[in-house]
Amino acid sequence: MKKLAFVLGLVAVAFGAWYVFGPGAIAPQPGAESTGVDLAALRAPEGATDEEALEFRARKRWDAMIELDLDTTYEFATPTYRANYNLAHYRRQYAAQVKRTGFEVYSVDIDETDPRKAKVVILLNYETAGYEPEQVLKLQSRLVNTWVKRNGEWWFVEPR
Repeated sequence: MKKLAFVLGLVAVAFGAWYVFGPGAIAPQPGAESTGVDLAALRAPEGATDEEALEFRARKRWDAMIELDLDTTYEFATPTYRANYNLAHYRRQYAAQVKRTGFEVYSVDIDETDPRKAKVVILLNYETAGYEPEQVLKLQSRLVNTWVKRNGEWWFVEPR
């Protein structure tokens, strides 16, 4: 009897999540959908070094993130991520966490032992609610982003 109650409880929770958030709340929905973003504008200029190309892509991604242009930032995620998580799932992942107000690329470090991997350190400026009503905290965080190079292009590795 306890097993049946447990299973029925799980079914109720799953249905509730599906009803409120849509099918992507239960299981990731396949991605690879078109966002309509001009992908050519996201590619580094011809002749750029690996470091220049990576910094270019990191800046483009964070420019779009500051503007909450999640269609564009989704295009920077690895092809594997986009094949497993659709745009709706991605939007829920990033929607309205904080108000990002600016950023600085602090460093770009391509792995010497495997030049297909890199870390980009971002100093992110953002605002969030404070402890008092109407209070806004202006903060800065140091973020370490992981990027991988596949088929000649740098891709942002989404944290999971």
